[in-house]
Amino acid sequence: MSGPRISTLYRLCHHVGNTDPAAAGPLSQALASRAFNTTGRFLFGSGRPESTLARALSATASSTTIAVAPAVARAAGRRTRAGINGLLNDYKQLSKFKLSALVVATSAGGYIAGSGDTVDWAGLGWTAIGTFGAAACANTLNQLYEVVNDSRMSRTMNRPLPAGRVSRLHAAMFALTTGAVGLAVLHEKVRS
Repeated sequence: MSGPRISTLYRLCHHVGNTDPAAAGPLSQALASRAFNTTGRFLFGSGRPESTLARALSATASSTTIAVAPAVARAAGRRTRAGINGLLNDYKQLSKFKLSALVVATSAGGYIAGSGDTVDWAGLGWTAIGTFGAAACANTLNQLYEVVNDSRMSRTMNRPLPAGRVSRLHAAMFALTTGAVGLAVLHEKVRS
């Protein structure tokens, strides 16, 4: 699938999810009108959203978009990862685990260098936990801010937010939780 088609599909899901099809383009408006039932209730919220989206695409769109519908259904299957392992993997991607671990390693190096002759290993552990929480919060907030741009790049379009596996509210709550825990640990356990 090309970038413009994915971008159009993302805008459709994003704007229709906000129940404001007028904010989207003409194709999204046409698809959105098919995704609402006669009472005005949004159909994506119940059951399997990918099948509703695929039906809306195939019922409304031009031949170009109809070719996209099967790919959307396949991609949506990846979005609906079930179980705790899928959620933990999404959290790992939201926190950018490797980048956050590098931030922790840097702060641990600074902690050890500033410790002098003896290292307070418990203090180092608390510093690592608090720093990881703060870094995970910052990386998640960055992804919340960049979700539209991330949905347009092939390298980032499979992250939890652009792929639709995690909602914006869920990601914001994850950021709030990791940031609050990280800062609380740094404040209570490390501050001297």
